[in-house]
Amino acid sequence: MPALAVSEVIGTVCETKAIVDSPVSSTASITWWVTSPPKVCNWVNVGKDPDINVNWQSKDDSRTTGYPCAVSFGVEAYNFSSWSWIPGGGGNSIKGSNTRTGKYNNYGTWRIPLNQPMPVTKYKYNAMADTKGKPTRNESRELYVVRIQPVGVRSTNVRNAAPAWIIGRYERALMLRSLANEYTKMKNPSSSVDFDQEMAKLIVSCGALFGPTSPSDYAQDAGLGALELASNTFGNLATSGLLTGVGAVAQAYSWGTWAKNTLTGAADQLKNQFNAWHVKNAFTYDLAPSLNNLADAMRDEANEMQRLVWTAPNDTNTVPWKNLLQTELDRVNSAYTSLSSTYTAANLYFSSLGPLPSVAAANKDTVYKYLDSVRDFLRSERAILQMALTGTFTNP
Repeated sequence: MPALAVSEVIGTVCETKAIVDSPVSSTASITWWVTSPPKVCNWVNVGKDPDINVNWQSKDDSRTTGYPCAVSFGVEAYNFSSWSWIPGGGGNSIKGSNTRTGKYNNYGTWRIPLNQPMPVTKYKYNAMADTKGKPTRNESRELYVVRIQPVGVRSTNVRNAAPAWIIGRYERALMLRSLANEYTKMKNPSSSVDFDQEMAKLIVSCGALFGPTSPSDYAQDAGLGALELASNTFGNLATSGLLTGVGAVAQAYSWGTWAKNTLTGAADQLKNQFNAWHVKNAFTYDLAPSLNNLADAMRDEANEMQRLVWTAPNDTNTVPWKNLLQTELDRVNSAYTSLSSTYTAANLYFSSLGPLPSVAAANKDTVYKYLDSVRDFLRSERAILQMALTGTFTNP
């Protein structure tokens, strides 16, 4: 009789407490043991069905008053096919009694299973603590869980870099969708897009994707070694010349850093002016579809990389993946063309106004900071993809 499979405990990720310890003293606390904000190159490797542990406590020792102290923890997994969060595993909650005399001190550790639909899965952990006299505390953290790879025909370099490459593609795709949503909101202020929420996601993504302090760190965090499947040049980046001077990786790192700095520096300005009259009128060309199309291409290519490394590790046919990489580059170029048309439309609008009053001048600055951040992001991606597919790159 075969042995039963035993799930693997990743570790304790959180502690949530809701305590009333006197008539005038209460605590709602959530402590995390995962990185915040998440750095996208960080992940947890697992070999079996993963579980996580969560410590919890619900306590009322107030003596003269009662309160139903409550704690909970749940998991969501990101479905990149539908671009949405779905239930990602188990969850637990507990609430104490609400009486003056029935005091309690409940505590323990929940073992929560994770559903892992893909070898590389993004999770969101959601914790809650509710106690008397304090706002309910709700906090979330995100990270990726990566299955240990089977041994196949992929090189060690590709296998080591593949998780970071796939995660980076997914996160860039999410960033593009946020940029598209922001553009939609600026073009049509009555749309249902939450601009502040999209900006918050973008700031985290920029810091994670373009936060490394050198081209070599950027190459490692982005998993560029996985591109050895397309070009041997990426098999040994340290001696390739791509990391210095006008090398493709050095240039991609610079452009990505400029995109991050422009966007983060203008975040408050964008949030304050996204629905301004002149911003709306300047954005007559629809840039959003090309950004969303590029996001789809990045997702599809990352999915195929997962198949080659985890699902079919002995498949020597990498042509479908290379074709998807080419589609990705084609859509970068298409997005850049759309961006040029967006610049042209904005230029025509502001030129038609003649000498700009201060409000229009401020709106123009907002428009161009958004467009400049998109431009430099696309330049960064194009340099890497062109180098991998053609052996050279252009400076648009």
